[in-house]
Amino acid sequence: MAHIIEFNLDIGKTKPDNVHHQQDYCPFCDVAHLTNVMETRGSMIWLENKYRVLKDCWQTVIIESDDCHGDFATYEAPHALELIRFGLEKWQQVKDMGRFKSVVFYRNHGPMSGGTIRHPHCQIVGLEKYDYHEEMSQKNFEGYTVLSSPAMDINIAAVPNIGFYEANLVLHDMAALPAFVVYMQRTAAFLLEGFTHH
Repeated sequence: MAHIIEFNLDIGKTKPDNVHHQQDYCPFCDVAHLTNVMETRGSMIWLENKYRVLKDCWQTVIIESDDCHGDFATYEAPHALELIRFGLEKWQQVKDMGRFKSVVFYRNHGPMSGGTIRHPHCQIVGLEKYDYHEEMSQKNFEGYTVLSSPAMDINIAAVPNIGFYEANLVLHDMAALPAFVVYMQRTAAFLLEGFTHH
C-alpha cells in the first residue's frame, strides 16, 4: 500500500493567501522579513517553507525572482535557464543529504496549482516516508509525440498521473538544457494561454 502524504489543515489555515482572497501583502516581496534563508543567487532565494503543511516532509521554497507578477513562461531566457539550473542544483543537494526516501522539485504557481501566494515560486520537498518512484513507471513518460531527438523528447501523456492532460518533457542530454528550458517555457505558455482558451 502506498504511503499517503498528509496535509496539516491547522497550519494550512494560517498561510497567507493573496490568490484566493486578493490580499495586498506579499511575504515573498518582503525580503527583509524572510526567515530561514539558505541561499540567495541574484533575485532568486532558497529558504525553508515557513508553513510546513505536509507531514513527514522537509519543505523548502525557491522564490523565482523579485517580480511579483512574473511568470516562468515569460521570463527572459537567461533567467529561466538560471532558475532551472539553481533548482536542479538544490534538488540534488537535498537528495545528497540522505535523509529522505525521495525528493520532489515542482512549480507551485498559476491558476490551477492550488498555491496561495501569487508571487512565482517553486518547491523542493524531502519526503521522509514516501518514495514517489514506487508510483511511477515508464508508461507515465510516454505519449503522443510532439518532438523527439537524441537530446530530448516531448509528448502529451497517454497515461497522465493526475488529471486529463499532461505534457512530458524528458531531457536525455544535459548539454541541451538551454534549448530544453526554452521548450519548457513554450509548453507552459501554451498550457496557460493557448490550451485553456480553445
